Amino acid sequence: MKKVLIILIILSILATPHLVIEAYQVRGYFAVGGEWLVGPLVILLILLGGQVKLLWKECGK
Repeated sequence: MKKVLIILIILSILATPHLVIEAYQVRGYFAVGGEWLVGPLVILLILLGGQVKLLWKECGK
């Protein structure tokens, strides 16, 4: 399980530059948007994954 989490973190970090360049080409100008949050959000979801599942279960009751 830890290997999967590490792979997800590495992939999200490696994907960020591609996403930033793609967004720049689409917009035509440099801006800070959601593409910069890919890495941090993946890490945050991994760290808070258990709590999110518990919250989802409790909200469903």
